[in-house]
Amino acid sequence: MNQNFYHFIQEHLPANIACHWEDSSIENLQVNRTIRRWCMRVGVSRPIPAQVVDSTASQLLSSIPSLNHLEILTRLKDPEKSIKKILDSRKDELSSSLFNKDKLFDQIPIKILSHGVDFCPRQEEHYQYIIDNEVCNKFAGWFWQEYRLRVLVRALPAYDINEQRDIPLFIERQDVELLNIPDDTAKKNRSFRKGKMGTEDEELLHSQIIAISELQEGLKTAIIEGEIWDKSVSVLKDGRQVFSYFVTDYIDTIVVKQFADSDEQGLEIDEWVKFKGSVRFDTYVREPVLFMESYLTVPKPLRQDNSQEKRIELHAHTKMSSMDGLTEVESLIKRAAEWGHSAIAITDHGCVQAFPLAHNYAKKYKIKVIYGVEAYMVESDRKERPYH
Repeated sequence: MNQNFYHFIQEHLPANIACHWEDSSIENLQVNRTIRRWCMRVGVSRPIPAQVVDSTASQLLSSIPSLNHLEILTRLKDPEKSIKKILDSRKDELSSSLFNKDKLFDQIPIKILSHGVDFCPRQEEHYQYIIDNEVCNKFAGWFWQEYRLRVLVRALPAYDINEQRDIPLFIERQDVELLNIPDDTAKKNRSFRKGKMGTEDEELLHSQIIAISELQEGLKTAIIEGEIWDKSVSVLKDGRQVFSYFVTDYIDTIVVKQFADSDEQGLEIDEWVKFKGSVRFDTYVREPVLFMESYLTVPKPLRQDNSQEKRIELHAHTKMSSMDGLTEVESLIKRAAEWGHSAIAITDHGCVQAFPLAHNYAKKYKIKVIYGVEAYMVESDRKERPYH
């Protein structure tokens, strides 16, 4: 897209606000006509303070009457240079707010990449400190609070995590005693192992969820909700299965992984599910993944018409409209009735084949059907020109 954002806002904003947006451009614009919402991603050559971003969005919203919502997301055109400049200029502030230990911020190497920031601790205690104190999440939150920037922050250990200095190379030989475990106890242990990761949890029903777009690596506990639109299965060497669910809330998508025994089927595609788990970087898919601890299948939220004054659709197509409509007659009439509409018009292309079904379903759902058609007319002359 790349439209000049500075020229766009000059006619809507005062000069003291517009001047912050020089050399900026609109890279992407998402428009939701139903709720009259714009989500605008603006590329900037330098970080814009959050107060300026919020003030710009607020004043633009008030100057464009046709909008109800406006969100501005900034993206740095040269993120490595800009983020480094931020860290250098506000180093002391970040050190005191994120790291309680003296000079720990200076001891942890930081890599600044095009997609975000990586902490690369060389010592295990430093890595554990970052995880325990949720430094990645707080660091990303600081960038959003100060500059309205979405920055991916990760903790990637720079030491050998497989090194085991304190583990002896052998175990002293001892007599082994076999215990007789009752059958019922063994069954309980097997069922516990089977449900250890990915059990159904009724407590999730009223739990507060996090938007998938807001997830950050390092979160110990995160609860999301969405629809499974795809899944894959792989088998480990010990016979266990790894289910990878691709989950979307229709704003963003994340992979959710579940470890299960070989006889489990996993969740199904098209199910709407609440997931609880931790967010960690997965080296296999090379992105943050939610590792499932528990889940709950819930009804998919349906779109509602909450207007006090209900409308009447005067132009609706069913699957009888060739190359145009895909909706079943019953689904169309049922949805209009559920939304509290008093009537609905069916206007298929050049046919009235939906009328008998519409008549029956109108009685079933107690709604009036307006019978119409998009007709094709032909002039009675030599050219026989058609009109639609």
